[in-house]
Amino acid sequence: MSKRPPIPWPQSEYYLDEENKIIWLMGSFMRSMLLKDRRTTAVPGYEIKLAEHEYIKGLKANENTRKK
Repeated sequence: MSKRPPIPWPQSEYYLDEENKIIWLMGSFMRSMLLKDRRTTAVPGYEIKLAEHEYIKGLKANENTRKK
């Protein structure tokens, strides 16, 4: 297993898709403005995509079934 990158947000606010190098981050208008030019540089090697809280909860709930 590869080393996880340092992610500057609480674990409850994101889902890390290591296979596709994507961080699904709970989003809002304010957060989208803060990340406007940093979606690929805030966490080197990973792209940040914003999503609603329910979508992230769904990703976390299905995590075990995807890894089988």
